[in-house]
Amino acid sequence: MKKIIFLVLLAAGFMSVSQLSAQSLVEEAVLLRLDLPVAVKQQIKELVMEQAQLERELGADQKILQARLERMLINEDPDMNQVENILRESLSLKLKEEMGRITRTQEMRKLMGEEKWTLFLRTRAEIRSRIENRINDSRSAADRSSRTESSSPGSASSGGSAGSTGTAGRR
Repeated sequence: MKKIIFLVLLAAGFMSVSQLSAQSLVEEAVLLRLDLPVAVKQQIKELVMEQAQLERELGADQKILQARLERMLINEDPDMNQVENILRESLSLKLKEEMGRITRTQEMRKLMGEEKWTLFLRTRAEIRSRIENRINDSRSAADRSSRTESSSPGSASSGGSAGSTGTAGRR
């Protein structure tokens, strides 16, 4: 049982780190574009890291609660009071996470001031939009590629049209 809990926590840690990395990279890119004093940038980075730590810890606790609930629900007639208690604990963890996120956001806003905060939000949305567009473009290209590969390879018309479409698109 301890091995399972350890593996769940380890997996949760890896997922949180990858999510944190993406979010941190976006915020780091935004901060680089803003003309903020070095001390303010450092304080913001510390806030982001504190929030990431909180989210990792709460995420791990959430996974433990989920495992307890699933184990409880294996029984044909689970104790519904215990089920309710676990659900309440889970909601409490989600509340702590959201409050932490909101608190961090408000602290960042105060550190930056309204003008820089507005610029921060616009720039972050722009960067996220670019990333999302690149991801969607990559998915579309992969979908086109898989459709091309799945079409009948012996057909001359499918091979010729794919090549001519690509050439026409580049002109």
